[in-house]
Amino acid sequence: MPPSHIPMPEHWIDRFPALQFLEAPALTLLRSTARLVRLPTGHVLYRRGDRCNRCLLVVDGSLKVRLVSETGGEVILHRVESGEPCILTICSLMARENYLAEGVAEGPLTVMSLPAVRFRELLGMSAMFRDFIFFGFGSRIAQLLALLESVAFERIDKRLASALLSRARTSSRVEASHEDLAAELGTAREVVSRALKRFEGLGWVRLARRRIDLLDPGSLKTLGKR
Repeated sequence: MPPSHIPMPEHWIDRFPALQFLEAPALTLLRSTARLVRLPTGHVLYRRGDRCNRCLLVVDGSLKVRLVSETGGEVILHRVESGEPCILTICSLMARENYLAEGVAEGPLTVMSLPAVRFRELLGMSAMFRDFIFFGFGSRIAQLLALLESVAFERIDKRLASALLSRARTSSRVEASHEDLAAELGTAREVVSRALKRFEGLGWVRLARRRIDLLDPGSLKTLGKR
């Protein structure tokens, strides 16, 4: 299923509260030049090395930004959720560099696509647009530094326990493969499998195909806070 362009509805800007207060000329330019694009699950929006010619804002859905090795290994850098700008596209546009990672639709995804020339025009003419972009940029850099710190210094069992609890949220079940968790944690599948087997031996989880039932969330939470 190819991407499809859809009419620009009036309510799309509700997803971006900061943009509702743009100066009138900037808002007019944004509305007249941006295009909404609907993408299917698994669609690759950009690949490492591709030329960047647009700024992307996620209207609905989730965009997964990842690094993929030559052997197929994957590390998830972050996710861009509804109401957020794709910082990788902004980085590439501002540095005039090609993409440094890959962006994939995790489910049905709707993005607002703004041509590079209009993105730069808006940066120059609107202080409020600049604030929106740089706030998103700063927040994402902080998250990436936190990810780097956890990968470099925290034990894998502690990080895995936190990841399981984060994915489960209000449920006691995580729908994910060992490969999915390894990509999120930036480690090998075998490392995650060994840690999960240990959790199962302790009675904290029950393992099934692409599913992990949390039997003792309290112990996982305690481990994650150590």
